[in-house]
Amino acid sequence: MTFAVSDLMIHKQITLYGSWVASTLHMEQLLEHLSRHDIYPDRIVTDRLPLEEAGRAYELADAAQGGKVCIVFP
Repeated sequence: MTFAVSDLMIHKQITLYGSWVASTLHMEQLLEHLSRHDIYPDRIVTDRLPLEEAGRAYELADAAQGGKVCIVFP
């Protein structure tokens, strides 16, 4: 992704946070495994919370008691 950082962020004093979870190679391998074994992500997602409950989502993920935790947007 490319954009005019100065115009779109610096002048407007916007902060951008990002997270790198896995390499594209690892994501490609993951998708191949899911497809090969007929596993769908919606089956392993046990919790879906709105952005307002992001703190709770991270608590659930950190507890490692369920499956995947997703933060969903309307």
